Amino acid sequence: MNNQFRFVQTPKISKSHIGYKTNRWKTFFKSPYNIILFATLILFLTLGIIALFLENEPFKNQKTLRLDENILPLGQNTLKTIKYGGAKEENQITLEIFANLQKYNVPYEIKETIFGQNLVFSQSDYIKALYGNHVFLFGTDSFGKDVFVDSLQQFIISVGISAGIFSVELIFGLYIGIYLAWKTQNPFTKISLKMMNVLLAIPDIIMMIVVVVFIRNIYFIYIFVFLTGLIRMIYWAYQYSLQELNSNFIDALWSQNVSLHRIIYKHITFRILGRILILFIRRIGYIIFLIATLDFIGVPISYNVAITLKNNWVDRDLNPAKIIFPTLFLFVFLVDLQFLAIRIAKVLDNFKQ
Repeated sequence: MNNQFRFVQTPKISKSHIGYKTNRWKTFFKSPYNIILFATLILFLTLGIIALFLENEPFKNQKTLRLDENILPLGQNTLKTIKYGGAKEENQITLEIFANLQKYNVPYEIKETIFGQNLVFSQSDYIKALYGNHVFLFGTDSFGKDVFVDSLQQFIISVGISAGIFSVELIFGLYIGIYLAWKTQNPFTKISLKMMNVLLAIPDIIMMIVVVVFIRNIYFIYIFVFLTGLIRMIYWAYQYSLQELNSNFIDALWSQNVSLHRIIYKHITFRILGRILILFIRRIGYIIFLIATLDFIGVPISYNVAITLKNNWVDRDLNPAKIIFPTLFLFVFLVDLQFLAIRIAKVLDNFKQ
């Protein structure tokens, strides 16, 4: 039987997404995975901030005779062995330690070896007898600092400096890169791109070493790190923006007389931000270690977790926790940050501007 009727298809109404508003944060937090990543990031940062208000040198005003160094985690006992000359001993530190052992009734033993006598006693018993009961979660480092508190302090300061530099790079780099892409035929843009191509070919550390030969001011170094990152940010923002500016979507915005600044801030920025974050979020860790490398050539660098790792590496066998804890903490944080950037990029890519 021939069908004499033709059913008309219901017309599909295509809504323009120009001006369409949706809460990006709400979309992002719909995923439990994103919530876990974000909560982990907040936890790490919170621990670091709290550590800033804690004392990292518990024996700072005490005369510990270096017996507060490399204490093992959670009060584990460590036997200290010191050369002892008996009645002929002239070393004042050794004599003072021996006097304290007798004064505070700390158990000790004098052992005979082929090289002479050794004074053997418990490090934890000595500290407890003289300065009270102290239990350190990850022990102390080679300077008598609490590994847990000091590592968190170095971590939050290092990340704060790096994240601050990265944030300024991101803000200025995105805007300048998008603007240059819009002015791609401008002679100034062409000259700028040629200069950036040359500068990008030179490793950051080489340029930094050349600069610190003449200037060793830490703030100038931060500014220089910012400039090297800014060049890279501008270059990639420019490349990604070229694709977007040639899209039909941007043509539609121009046809509706949307202003340039609105196109940059409201549309192109969010269209390329995800890709920029994936590419550059690891720069936070890169900046930490880039600045730390200057310590090897004598530049006085302080408050850097990478330098703390370097200092603790020498006698790591005395307390392995002073290497393991800060390394794992920084590693987990940077990996979490990278995955978070990927998840944010996914939300932005699926989001209709």
